[in-house]
Amino acid sequence: MFPFPAVGADSPVVTGGDAAVGGRRRKKILVLLCVAVLAYLLDLVSKTIVVAELEHRAPVEIFGDWLKLEVIRNAGAAFSFGEAFTVIFTAIASVVIIVIIRLARKLYSLPWAIALGLLLGGALGNLTDRVFRAPGVFEGAVVD
Repeated sequence: MFPFPAVGADSPVVTGGDAAVGGRRRKKILVLLCVAVLAYLLDLVSKTIVVAELEHRAPVEIFGDWLKLEVIRNAGAAFSFGEAFTVIFTAIASVVIIVIIRLARKLYSLPWAIALGLLLGGALGNLTDRVFRAPGVFEGAVVD
C-alpha cells in the first residue's frame, strides 16, 4: 500500500541525530582503546626494565629511606593480601576486563573513556603477569 516501510520503535531507520551520537560514542571507544593500549605498553615496558635492572640487587635509594626502588613480586592483592588466592585474583582481573569492554558501548563522556582505558590497561598488565610469570600459569606474581 505505502511505498515506504513503517517507522516504529523497532525500525532500523537511523536519524541524523542518532548517527552523530553513534559517531561520538565510537570516538570515545577509540579513546578508551588507545589509552588502554598505551597504559598496557607502559606497564609491560616498565616491568621489563625493573626486572632487568633491579631484580637480585640491593634497593636503589632515591631519597634516603623515604624513596627506594626495588622489585616486589605480589602474588596476592593490595599489600600482598590473599597470596593463596592467586587464581581467584586472575579470574577477577578477567571479569574486570570483560565488564570494561561491555561498558565501552555505553560511554557518554571523555573522562570516563580515559579512566576506563587506564583501568583496562592496568588490568591487562596484571593479568599478563598472573598468566605468564612464575611460578606458573594463573599463579604468577605481579611485578610491583
